[in-house]
Amino acid sequence: MDQSYNESPNLQELDEDELIKCNNPENPETWYYELVDDEIRRYHSSHGFEGDSVPTRDEAKSSINQDVVDTKIVKRSDLK
Repeated sequence: MDQSYNESPNLQELDEDELIKCNNPENPETWYYELVDDEIRRYHSSHGFEGDSVPTRDEAKSSINQDVVDTKIVKRSDLK
């Protein structure tokens, strides 16, 4: 399920094997978010896609909803 969105996707919409992929076309950064057991995990290109915990949903939503960020839901196997 590789869905592109006009509106930013919501973490609650994710299936167990899905992530939200975020890409800023103005620079080479890519990052992903997933929801695991009510914990938000982020994987960022600047950190070698090693997962870290996001303290709040608001922080994740703010990042996902940036006007300059393209988002889509991808399968976990697309994490790279």
